[in-house]
Amino acid sequence: LEMWRVAWQIFLHHPLMGAGSGAFMKETARMVETHDISPGITRYDHPHNDYFNAMVSWGVLGLVAYLLVLGLPLKLYIGAVRTGTGDRKAAGFVGIIMISGLLIFGLTETMFTHSIVMSWYVTFTAMLTAIMLRASARVGWEKQRTAA
Repeated sequence: LEMWRVAWQIFLHHPLMGAGSGAFMKETARMVETHDISPGITRYDHPHNDYFNAMVSWGVLGLVAYLLVLGLPLKLYIGAVRTGTGDRKAAGFVGIIMISGLLIFGLTETMFTHSIVMSWYVTFTAMLTAIMLRASARVGWEKQRTAA
């Protein structure tokens, strides 16, 4: 919780564009020198929270970008569950579960600072989107075939 408090203070000093990628340690060291925080925080290079990490590193703009990276596919998946059938609906459910997990895990870890998680997310998002598009195309093709 102390790391989150420190991250919030750093964000308040750099709200729009953030302090820069990887600046958490530098900023905490500066805050220790001014006796604003406990020295124990300086051993951490991120606040162990994706949302605070985005705010510290890239400010409000980074937080919005991070939320869009997760939110836009989530909106697509929710739409697939509501209106889709078969494979499209199943892929939508899997996507919702995947993004929900990332949103929850992001509360206590910086998931997207790990290149393997980013690679995994991009790969699965592309795969689920391809499944949904293929299922939609198949439904459209079957409607055309039955109409003819």
